[in-house]
Amino acid sequence: MSQPTTVFLEHIELLIEWRDLAKTIRSGKLPNAQHLLVRYMSLSEEITKNSDKTSQQWVYREALKCLEETICDTLISPTWRYACADYLYRPIQALAKAAKDKKDKDEFRILSRQAYQQCRYFLCSSPYHIHI
Repeated sequence: MSQPTTVFLEHIELLIEWRDLAKTIRSGKLPNAQHLLVRYMSLSEEITKNSDKTSQQWVYREALKCLEETICDTLISPTWRYACADYLYRPIQALAKAAKDKKDKDEFRILSRQAYQQCRYFLCSSPYHIHI
């Protein structure tokens, strides 16, 4: 899906910060900075506040992709990967709300199932996983 441009023109400063945060989150270089995840999700919400459904879907797909890729990267600290998993529900919930027709809802189901399966595989198979 191509990047929607109309919503981003009015939020260019926020979008630049959002993009930079995504890079920082994805790198995993600050595993104890969970405030970055909070800010990233807040920016996602702020950017999409008055935007159309297509723009909302694009932003939240990108956020989901960022978190998912970080969770699946075994070279990143398990602490950071688990922190990202804790925030995975936010873009998933937003995508569910932004689904406008059957095709979007089906795509949402696939994306959310894939994200949860990858979390279970990459986090539960970790030597740091705690069995309760």
